[in-house]
Amino acid sequence: EVTEYDVPHVGPRRLRFGPDGILWIPSFDEGKLMRFDPQSESFESIDLPLMGVNEYETPYALNVHHDTGDVWIAANNSDRLLRYIPGEKRFIAYPMPSQVVWFRDLEFTTEGEVCTSNSNLPAYAHEDGLPAFFCLDPDYL
Repeated sequence: EVTEYDVPHVGPRRLRFGPDGILWIPSFDEGKLMRFDPQSESFESIDLPLMGVNEYETPYALNVHHDTGDVWIAANNSDRLLRYIPGEKRFIAYPMPSQVVWFRDLEFTTEGEVCTSNSNLPAYAHEDGLPAFFCLDPDYL
C-alpha cells in the first residue's frame, strides 16, 4: 500500500530518514527544513538560520547521522553546512573554506566526519577554480 502526502513547502530535495523513523526534507525553493512524522502523519516546518535580513537559503543536500540523529544540510547560498540538533531544536553553522560551494550530497565517515564534494560545473566557477572534496570534523571545531 502506498500513501502520498503533500508537503507544506515547495521544492523537496534529498530527503532522508533518521534513526528514529522521522523523515527530514529540505525545501529548496523556500529555505525550510521539514520534519515528517510517519506515525502521526504530521509535518513541522523549521526556518533555516540566515546570514542577514531579506536573505534566503537553498538547501539541497541533506543527510541524518545514523548515531546522533543530527540533521546535516547544505546551505548553498551562504557557503555553509548547517547541523540541526533535533533534541535541542538548534542549529550550528559551519562556514566553508571557500565561496561558491554547491553541495549535492552528504556522507559520514566511521570517525564521525561529514563529507561532501563541491559540485559546481565547470570547476572554474569555484572561488579557487578547483573542484574540491570537504570533510568536516564537528568535534574539532
